[in-house]
Amino acid sequence: MQKLSEKVLKSMRGAILGAMVVLLVLTFGVTALVLRPKIDTLLETVARTKAGEIDYFLGRRLNEMTLLRTAYRPDATWEENLAAFQTYSEMLGVYASLGLVDETGVVHTTAGNHFSIRERSYYREACQGGQPYVLSQSIFSREDNQPVVIVLMPLQNGQFFSGAIGVEYVQEVIRGDEIPASQIRIVNTQGETEMETGAFAAHARIYEAEIPTHPGWSLQIGVSPLYVDGIFYLLGAFLLVVFWLLYRRLNKVLARRVAAGLLPLEAMARDMASTDLTNPPPLQIQADSQETQAILTGYESLRGRIGTLIEEVKAEQKSRMDSDYQALLEQIKPHFLYNTLETIQVMALDYEDDRVGDALGLLARYFRLSLADGAQTVTLQQELALVRTYVELQKLRYGDRLALRIETDLPAERYQIVKFILQPLVENALYHGIKLLDKGGCITVRAREEAGWLVLQVENPCPQPDPARLEELAACLRENRKPAGSNGLYNVNQRLRLRCGRQCLFLTWGGDWVQAEIRLKQEECYEDPDRG
Repeated sequence: MQKLSEKVLKSMRGAILGAMVVLLVLTFGVTALVLRPKIDTLLETVARTKAGEIDYFLGRRLNEMTLLRTAYRPDATWEENLAAFQTYSEMLGVYASLGLVDETGVVHTTAGNHFSIRERSYYREACQGGQPYVLSQSIFSREDNQPVVIVLMPLQNGQFFSGAIGVEYVQEVIRGDEIPASQIRIVNTQGETEMETGAFAAHARIYEAEIPTHPGWSLQIGVSPLYVDGIFYLLGAFLLVVFWLLYRRLNKVLARRVAAGLLPLEAMARDMASTDLTNPPPLQIQADSQETQAILTGYESLRGRIGTLIEEVKAEQKSRMDSDYQALLEQIKPHFLYNTLETIQVMALDYEDDRVGDALGLLARYFRLSLADGAQTVTLQQELALVRTYVELQKLRYGDRLALRIETDLPAERYQIVKFILQPLVENALYHGIKLLDKGGCITVRAREEAGWLVLQVENPCPQPDPARLEELAACLRENRKPAGSNGLYNVNQRLRLRCGRQCLFLTWGGDWVQAEIRLKQEECYEDPDRG
């Protein structure tokens, strides 16, 4: 059954919505009646302004040419007059060329060209006399093939002073982007288009203005009807949004007064859906009744308890990860210890007492380096020292068959890396590579920087690598699987994944070599060595 508060709210909302719809229609109608004439006036003003700019430009050029014409000397030669005009043309810089037209209709330009214009309409119009100047339609200059307007001013004895005015400025004026969704063109006395920015849209509204300095020429602006009508569509949308927001505001006020008791519970539901309970902010909800206050108090207590439980789960997961990491680390020590003790046993059976002593000394140094403080990370310098000690121990058994070369020019003491990531790789290189060679070989350890990465490589020679076996090992590293018979690689791969959260160990090989490569971001190598 519907609540009384809901019935009241529904009735009042309907009345408010109906009143706002009527008000919206009236407001839009009145605004449209006022705004539409103003839009037409604005577009007509833009057309007159652009026509005025073009008129001012052409009028200024005509005044300049009137002054330039006074430089003409009847007693001077064509060349002398043209030289004088050339000087003025270069100073002004807006004329494609200046020239003199003789009585036969041949024009001589400052650019050194001469050609006949007897058949041109503007020349025939100028010959009729009685006009201070004649302007041509837009044509292309013979000097630089750019659009120009030719001006002819009479001199004497059927001669004329001519000027080719570049119309780049006129083109810039009509290309202006003051009005979206519009095109602009200049129409001549025959109704032909001299210049345009593009074809007019179908049923475009045309706004026109005359260019006085060029009688019969006019500038037309064609505006898409969608643009003009679009203004009213936007106006309607704007009014609709405004009235809708007003309606929502009134509705909220009404709902708050009628159903104030429900608002705190709605706020609590929103908080429940959006708040990060691992670090919840203080609850900012005000209650207006004892019942609501009791609910809010219980909810706030629940928020705090959930946050505490989440932190406990995180701590438990971190502890479990550290335990897994430490277990992997501890797997290395017994494995190496067993191998070293077997080596000492063999040497003792051979009665090599001095070598037994050396072996015990190296073993002590090895464990002193590896068990120094129980930290999970060491400097790269310490890890390389551990590798050297390990190889010295193994050389007691393999002698000259085993050699070690370390290639690096890095400040190894600056880098902090996971402990025991190089020694297992060196051990793997010995037992699966060097040990199988008749004459042994050299294990190469490299450390270098590469575009923000610290790259560590362990390379060893090996007799005829098995591509299938190596492919399987590389796949296990990618997929985080334990490969059969290669605990060292798996151990290093697991510990690096636990530490960095991604694959860091990669395997590559060639015809007679195998290389294990570790790639660490440089920022990962400056962390607190005691990070747990």
